[in-house]
Amino acid sequence: MKFVHEPHPEGVLYVVATPLGNLDDLSPRARAVLGCVDLIAAEDTRVARHLLQALGLPKVPVISSFEGNEARRAEEISRRLSEGASVALVTDAGTPCISDPGDRTVAAAREAGAHIIPVPGPSAVTCALSVSGFPGSRFHFEGFLPAKGSDRNKRLAEISTLDGTVVLYESPHRIRETLHDLARILGNDRECVLCREITKKFETITRGTLGDLDANSSESEIRGEFTLVLAPGRRTGEKPEFPALENEIIRLRSLDLPVKTVATILAPYAGMTKSEVYEIILKIEKEHL
Repeated sequence: MKFVHEPHPEGVLYVVATPLGNLDDLSPRARAVLGCVDLIAAEDTRVARHLLQALGLPKVPVISSFEGNEARRAEEISRRLSEGASVALVTDAGTPCISDPGDRTVAAAREAGAHIIPVPGPSAVTCALSVSGFPGSRFHFEGFLPAKGSDRNKRLAEISTLDGTVVLYESPHRIRETLHDLARILGNDRECVLCREITKKFETITRGTLGDLDANSSESEIRGEFTLVLAPGRRTGEKPEFPALENEIIRLRSLDLPVKTVATILAPYAGMTKSEVYEIILKIEKEHL
């Protein structure tokens, strides 16, 4: 069915997925949308204009909408939509709002009564998951880990208790540290698929244990954006015996996480209430004094 833009009294916001790296991955529908809207709201205007030029599309007005200015831009875009305008929301690559700017804009547009239409396409999450060989019927998407400190340790501890496939993003300058931390927290034997530069010229997809990937990462120069897919951990409904729970408590407390935080993380994993785990933690620490 050929795409036809249908005006809406309260405006139309198209949430458009763009290529991760291979221009041929842009759908005909996405191309048609980008060529007919009144305005494009882009994470980086230079990237968006380069895409338009590569596609040979008309010079549609482009404004920036990135993390630092999205709150302000969302109001401006909502005003344009309320006047009946059509706007395409794009990020540098992939699907907007998935570990990328856009959610504030979509929320503001919805509040303003605009018609919101997804234009699906590339997403690093689904691309990596599809080639991992791990179960995809249930998975956890964690985006980017906090860069450092207690927030990072807390997130890693939470990931260690998840029982499904886990997908993460990581930048080239932190991938070594992340592989090392994941191996340390989740165990060297946890299976992982490491995707680099998905759909681009130097795409690589490597499967191995976290221990092996961690060791290999220190031996080679690392460039490009990464998507990591972790094999499922503990099976749903499988509860640890007390010695296993005790080991988890000791491990998480060694990361300097507060007792309350550790209890909150482990309660669903252990099939106990937070207060029950809290008491066990206090008992263990008293015995180890």
